[in-house]
Amino acid sequence: MNEPAYDFPLSELVSNGQWRWAIEPRFTARLGVTGGERRFFCDRALTASHSEDGYQFGYLDLTGAEVIPPQFHDAKKFEGGRAWVEQNARWGLIDASGSFLTRPMYDWVDSWIDAGTGGLRAVRLADRLGYVDETGALVINPRFGAGGYFNEGFSSASPWSSEEEVTPYGVIDSSGNWVVQPRFSDIWRFSRGLAPARLEEDSKWGFIDSSGSWVISPAFDWVAEFDAHGLARVQKDGLWGVIDTEGRFIIQPQFDAIDDFVDGIAGVSIGDGMNARMGFIDISGKFVIPPRFATVYGFDHGYAQVSEDDADDVWNSFSIDRTGERVANFRSCEKFSEGLAFARSHDGFVGVIDTTGNWIVEPVLPYLSQMGPFGCGAAVLDSWGPDGPHWHHEWVGYISLV
Repeated sequence: MNEPAYDFPLSELVSNGQWRWAIEPRFTARLGVTGGERRFFCDRALTASHSEDGYQFGYLDLTGAEVIPPQFHDAKKFEGGRAWVEQNARWGLIDASGSFLTRPMYDWVDSWIDAGTGGLRAVRLADRLGYVDETGALVINPRFGAGGYFNEGFSSASPWSSEEEVTPYGVIDSSGNWVVQPRFSDIWRFSRGLAPARLEEDSKWGFIDSSGSWVISPAFDWVAEFDAHGLARVQKDGLWGVIDTEGRFIIQPQFDAIDDFVDGIAGVSIGDGMNARMGFIDISGKFVIPPRFATVYGFDHGYAQVSEDDADDVWNSFSIDRTGERVANFRSCEKFSEGLAFARSHDGFVGVIDTTGNWIVEPVLPYLSQMGPFGCGAAVLDSWGPDGPHWHHEWVGYISLV
């Protein structure tokens, strides 16, 4: 299928009574902010301008006003009314007005936080790593060479870091105290009370508890963390299976690849390279959708995007339901957010569907370089490409439903 051409700028798209412009497309050359970073969080979305000095980042509100003008060298999304920004090569924390709550002082700030342990976030100062809470207060002084993500009150950490040799890792609690002395080559994030670990760089993986004891002995080539259902994907002798928190195989190793389970279904692959075929299994390991696809993506609200050939692009992919049948009402859809998703009709145009698959916005939009996701009721539309009659260098706007 060919891409539907259009010969008007994004700013001339008009409401069809189902949606309106929350922010009229008027931004040009705002190329420094991409993907999900453009989503609204806490009524703020990142924006960027470009000058001889590089990109400068600021924030929009839902009216399109630059409530915090572009002035930072880098910036993260708002969370809880606060956002981390970089100024003069140092990171600090601002409030919704742009005022600093924590002065710029850190060399690096992690993007990931642990919502269950006071929002602990890793920061780096003078080549040492520590942790701050969601208010920016320093909770664990920077004294580690390396550290992981806090989860369930614990994180991996190392007293030093080196590019030349293996760094020993242990486990710290949310006060920064060692609960497991550094003796592992790798420790990943805790989930369901267990963390993947291995003693040597080339040794087998197992799972330890917060005391450092092996709960599941190291016997695997590779592992993933336990999910919310208490299941972990593991690789043994080159094939993937699934174990429970006691190390028992729920699904014996038999697949060349296996994805996370979503609503009791996981994508799996049989075979390698061009000969690989993919389908979906349930938690018992039984195929619910036979392996007949070249690519699959996990189910989201009952829909999964797949393709039958190796040309894995938007014009070759389509959506299936949980029975494996093609969805009749639309060809394919993006990920859902706030109960809505952009979807592509069979003739190649784009609208918005709800989780039942019904059109909330009829498919009248051309396929754009970015659509969504929704945040605070608004979603980004973005068009960019080479100069020409059908493309415009960079137009960015936000739509919301009427």
